[in-house]
Amino acid sequence: MSIDKVIITFPSAIVAFIELVRRVLVSLTGNPNFPEPWVGCSLAELSGCLEKLQQAHDEAKYHDSLKVKYRNQVKSETKRVLRNIANYVQLIAAGNVQALQSSGFDFQKERRSTKAGRPLTPEVQLRHGERRCTIWVKAKALPGAGSYEVQVSNSDPNLEANWAAYCISKSCSKIIISDLVSGQNYWVRIRGIFSFGAGEWSVPVTIMSL
Repeated sequence: MSIDKVIITFPSAIVAFIELVRRVLVSLTGNPNFPEPWVGCSLAELSGCLEKLQQAHDEAKYHDSLKVKYRNQVKSETKRVLRNIANYVQLIAAGNVQALQSSGFDFQKERRSTKAGRPLTPEVQLRHGERRCTIWVKAKALPGAGSYEVQVSNSDPNLEANWAAYCISKSCSKIIISDLVSGQNYWVRIRGIFSFGAGEWSVPVTIMSL
């Protein structure tokens, strides 16, 4: 069985990222599949971030260190807003391919296992990263897993709607979660992706971002 999911990992290149934000903004404006007002995010917020990011990018083109630092800060804030919108789009679309296609986001099919037997689950360890507002995630590799999906929650982990996709990683030995809020508690869970589909989620573990 498979389900279509929004890809939550965004381009690292600043120009490609700005193009994605602009495409999503245009695609979702007046989109009947996702009528506003939304819960926890808005197009007005994304539009404001895009305007600030474009200006910060233009001002940082001559590689002034302070302006580059500010541009990166604005980019991190824009990523946070875009990730919230992506998760909301995923929730409302509920696997509707036409709705996802109209959103401006990229998406992919996620295979889900129907194989009998008890799936393997990772044992997750968390620690603070070298930089502020980052978390290092580590788990023992699972036999047969080709990649690992990571989700993060900053509220009640018992509610499925509170989980947000963060990334899909080839390795689980060192995954860095960034752009967090200092002083905020975060929950993390991981599952392996196998040839027959996705395994079960790990037991959520928590840590406070510094």
